Amino acid sequence: MKGEVLGVNSLKYSAIGVENMGFAIPSETVQYIMNQLFKYGEVKRPSLGLELEGSWSSLVGLPTEDPLTVTKVISSGARKAGILEGDVLYSIDGHRVTSNVDINELFKGYAPGGVVRLVMQSEGDIVVRKLVLGEGDPVVRGEETEAEED
Repeated sequence: MKGEVLGVNSLKYSAIGVENMGFAIPSETVQYIMNQLFKYGEVKRPSLGLELEGSWSSLVGLPTEDPLTVTKVISSGARKAGILEGDVLYSIDGHRVTSNVDINELFKGYAPGGVVRLVMQSEGDIVVRKLVLGEGDPVVRGEETEAEED
């Protein structure tokens, strides 16, 4: 009502029995992307170089405080930091993370090459790891290869 942009429509679902279901990209995300495009001519996103899995609650969209589990270490930077498959990620630079969305939102304020402090559980101990961020998707999902990340 104030003429402020809340988001940019990206998809509208239309079917019999479905009324007014639409999806939008939040205006903060659009602003982030536009700033990256103007500054670099492309979007440069920092990456942990890890494949992470959330709890069942997180996967179905329920509120949770459960941490993320490392299912695959992709980048050499993550290996150099001592991160292992099966480690559990609690926080990044003091910010609790419980989903990939948390990391995506947090990383809007970071750039590739930056250093983050991770609080993790590794082999039963709570440890702090310092990781130099790579470039790519903040959280790797799927079948990316190490060659694509390094």
